Amino acid sequence: MPWTHAGVSRRLKLLGVLGIVGGLLLASITVALAQETTGDDENTVSADFEYDAGVTVDIPATFFPGFDAAGSLMIQPRALQLDGNEMPSGTITIEPLELEESQTMPTLIAPNPSKPSGSTAEYLRRAVTVSVSIGGEDASGAARFNPTMMLNLDLTDAEWEEAENDPDAFVVRAWDAGRNMWLTVETSTNPFDMVVTAKVARAGQFALFREEPPPPIQGGDVTLSSMTLLFIAMFGFALAATGVMMARGTLGRRSD
Repeated sequence: MPWTHAGVSRRLKLLGVLGIVGGLLLASITVALAQETTGDDENTVSADFEYDAGVTVDIPATFFPGFDAAGSLMIQPRALQLDGNEMPSGTITIEPLELEESQTMPTLIAPNPSKPSGSTAEYLRRAVTVSVSIGGEDASGAARFNPTMMLNLDLTDAEWEEAENDPDAFVVRAWDAGRNMWLTVETSTNPFDMVVTAKVARAGQFALFREEPPPPIQGGDVTLSSMTLLFIAMFGFALAATGVMMARGTLGRRSD
């Protein structure tokens, strides 16, 4: 194309069209990135949610290395509240939580009211931190959810078999920094999908535990031999016979 006035004009028009296309493409990519639920860290997921919509955030299996299990967190519509006031929107963020063995000691696990005294709890090495921000400010300590959020954690086949297919063996616990203890959260388990679901009213640290009743007391049952039972029976008959004879003697003396 010769460098004439018409040629330059055509080139400018072509560059303008390319600029418009490039701008639209860049804008669409920016919007897609803004709506992406994965944060800057590959081990962090977050999502914006509106008051009337709610949201479900998937917890990837990469959060729990060594486990073929994942989960999700569901926020229902009209749930977010701050100081008793309903909030129009917010952002939920979930991160994997690595617990030290010292934080899962038996002394730090509060008794489960639905289990008998002396029950034991084993940490299943899956924990998350859930945080909430409103308007770009951290509101994890003050935000409440009503209806509650639903925290779902998948079980592995091995965990299900080890619990002998007992859905009541699994529970989600929340860390209470004030009491320095793991407290039980209302939990249910779907035996068909092998998913543990906890009702969570606030942000915080949550972990999956398997709880078992205390072992039976060894030596508690007394086994009596047949010979011992025979002696006891003979002794009983002797006492009965003696009683009859004494009664007859008493009656004979009275008749005299």
